[in-house]
Amino acid sequence: MIYFENVSKIYDGQSQPVVHNVSLVAGKGEILTLLGSSGAGKTTLLKMVNRLCEPSQGRVTLDGHDVHTFNPIELRRQIGYVSQNVGLFPHMTVEDNITLVLRLQKKNKKLRKNRADELLELMDLDPRHYAKRFPDELSGGQQQRVGVAKALAADPEYLLMDEPFAALDPIIRDELQAELLRLNRTLNKTILFVTHDISEALRLGNTIGIMHKGQLEQIGTGAELLQLPANAFVKSFMATGTGDKQQERR
Repeated sequence: MIYFENVSKIYDGQSQPVVHNVSLVAGKGEILTLLGSSGAGKTTLLKMVNRLCEPSQGRVTLDGHDVHTFNPIELRRQIGYVSQNVGLFPHMTVEDNITLVLRLQKKNKKLRKNRADELLELMDLDPRHYAKRFPDELSGGQQQRVGVAKALAADPEYLLMDEPFAALDPIIRDELQAELLRLNRTLNKTILFVTHDISEALRLGNTIGIMHKGQLEQIGTGAELLQLPANAFVKSFMATGTGDKQQERR
């Protein structure tokens, strides 16, 4: 379980918080999607989990343990992370990219190879054809699949995904969304997924948090957000993808 407890973030030199007094929970095996426009505070919240961003107040806990009790480097090695930019090293093969954390953990070569093969098969990429390729030999969709495999290599309990499919064409994006749902049914990971795409949030999220200007406007299932919006902003956002005019009237 990932628990955000009254977290806020104000960067030095700024008067307004980018995240303001947010509390929410991602339960075991759940996909929690953070939905909102650019600058809403979604990515800042996500980065608090692996301490790439420190809260100005409040705390984040993993299964009851404050993330500040962990060494930041060790914490990040225990949490899978996938971003829009994939983060594959171009000079390393697919296999070496996937097993980087395992190599840092001093796992032996045979174990690393077996794990890479297992994950490539899980991603529907034949290891005989892809393990020794380099990232620039892959399509965008294949690179994202390898990025997810890399995030899963150390079998983390938690997976952070920051708009991982945003740059892909609709067909590939649809395939990877379906793949993520299948993977989570199989692996039962706790996933925090950031997106600005309403249809993606509705498809993937067991629970959806609507963010706007650093505040959590509403948390609930897709049906709850559509049928019982908490305010005019949420109603407008779910209908049109923007609630700025309604927010200004409040």
